[in-house]
Amino acid sequence: MLRLFRATARFQRDKKGHTHCNAATCYIARQMKAPMAPFYGDKPPLKNGDPDMNAAAQINNLENSPDYRQVSPEEATQLANDGNFVVGGALNPDPNGPAHVDTVRPEGVKGDPEPFGKHGPLLNDIGAHDRIARQSGAFTKDMDVHYYTPK
Repeated sequence: MLRLFRATARFQRDKKGHTHCNAATCYIARQMKAPMAPFYGDKPPLKNGDPDMNAAAQINNLENSPDYRQVSPEEATQLANDGNFVVGGALNPDPNGPAHVDTVRPEGVKGDPEPFGKHGPLLNDIGAHDRIARQSGAFTKDMDVHYYTPK
């Protein structure tokens, strides 16, 4: 999956330095056949299928979605290990800073970081880094990360 994101122009950092965690998360949600309303809201998708909405709006939609429920980091890991779609997101405590969304991925793939522990679930950290990372590497310490899965 990471190779796809690294090789696809629409997921790359743009000329203004913006990253596209929101588009990558939306792409994975579509592939997993997850409910899409929180990722698009009332806005139709762009021509390439990407959302016309930033990560902060997606997080706010997930919090209020009738299609998603919040889960603990431990449950997020178990759900992903069982093949379910789980998204993690956090608003930036700096109102001028970007929010961030990631998808939780299954553990146990050769080369994975250490097992679940104080560092949080294993994430497809697409955006500024395009890597597999734990919560502690994908989000800053001051971000309040929440996880959501379809009901």
